[in-house]
Amino acid sequence: MVSAAFSEALPYATRSVCPVCREVVAAEVYEEGGQVWMRKTCAAHGECRDVLSSDAAFFRRLRREHRDAPVPVANPGGRAGLHCPQACGLCGRHVSSPVMVNIDLTNRCNLNCPICFANANVVGRVYDLSLTQLDRMLEQIMALRPQPPSCVQFAGGEPTVHRDFIEAVRRTRAAGIGYIEVASNGLRFAQSLEFCQAASEAGLNQVYLQFDGVTDDVYVQCRGRPLLEMKLRAIENIARANMRTVLVPTVVRGLNDRQVGDIVRFALRHADAVSAISWQPVAITGRIAEQRRLEMRYTIADLARDIEEQSGVARMHGDWYPFSIVQPFIRLMEAATKQRYPHYSCHPNCGCATYLVVDKQTGQAKALSQFLDVAEIMDRVDHLADRTARHPWTTRLSVMQAMPRCGSISTRTGRPPAGASTSFWPSCRAFLRSASSRQTRPCIWPGCVPSGMARC
Repeated sequence: MVSAAFSEALPYATRSVCPVCREVVAAEVYEEGGQVWMRKTCAAHGECRDVLSSDAAFFRRLRREHRDAPVPVANPGGRAGLHCPQACGLCGRHVSSPVMVNIDLTNRCNLNCPICFANANVVGRVYDLSLTQLDRMLEQIMALRPQPPSCVQFAGGEPTVHRDFIEAVRRTRAAGIGYIEVASNGLRFAQSLEFCQAASEAGLNQVYLQFDGVTDDVYVQCRGRPLLEMKLRAIENIARANMRTVLVPTVVRGLNDRQVGDIVRFALRHADAVSAISWQPVAITGRIAEQRRLEMRYTIADLARDIEEQSGVARMHGDWYPFSIVQPFIRLMEAATKQRYPHYSCHPNCGCATYLVVDKQTGQAKALSQFLDVAEIMDRVDHLADRTARHPWTTRLSVMQAMPRCGSISTRTGRPPAGASTSFWPSCRAFLRSASSRQTRPCIWPGCVPSGMARC
């Protein structure tokens, strides 16, 4: 059975890294003024502190809802005797296996953004991954045990400027990776439908699209030029090539945080093309004055508050869950199919998600937890997973029992949007049947998954 391994109690001791010399140092996470802070002290560079969450109750909720079922890598790599962050690779201290692996194809880019996490184009050297290097990486990825990751994301720089991008996608699919996406600014996809079709035919499933707002003044400030028209054309071409788009806004306090609700509404209006929003509060790295850093800091709690206040589709303190909330379903599928699946067991304060059910005719949406008691359902599915693992002959019986039980839990707080109701419950039943009949690709209903990642 999965368990909540993280205490809600504050303060607590942990380890962190000095932002100057990157030495591992002792740290304390504590509450002050309703916020959650981290304080750490380096013998050489003194004390540093920063806000982890602008809302302590939100921080505690994510830890409370965490479902811990870690499956560590059985064959970690890295250099012997060294651990994160002193060495690259998956060291033996990692307590979960990777679900998605990032591969940087190049450090070149066809934009020169004032805000760039990768610091592309200005490092003084060009890095382009060769196909031979890619093959070696894919071989190492597929050798990970107890199971290889289900997804590869190409990143950079701008991956699509690599001369062998299409071939890289093709080789990744041939290596056995089930889901392939690319983190992109969208320029190549906007410029050529033929390029989109070639990428799709090679095996690309999804574009992780830089999308910072719905007006050009935002792009001028954070990307150096107006880009909205290009973004819209990219989304259209990607959809025409039978691929999906994830919108990826980099959120900067005082720059585009006022457009959070507009981005949600845009995604809902384009639900046929957009599958999710992956919010990325701006990463603040390197040397910066403490006061300026605190002024710019935008946490996941700020995001959840802005989404509630600006769009109303999700409640800050009722509709957000750590990524690990799906662990009971993964355990049920493993018990029923006798196959291994990636476990979403990342730290509860690294990121979170809310799941929206969307009426594609009207664009109306509701968070799943507004008409389902998600925590209780996961507790029951967890129990079914335990029973199925102990007594495999009960698989079909367990799934048949799960359907009416989930239905009874759903009547407490509301209903899906009117236009989505006819497809929602059949999709739920199809998902449960897929586990009992050993199908490996369960059905989903029309939806959109806004998620946020912490980068501190």
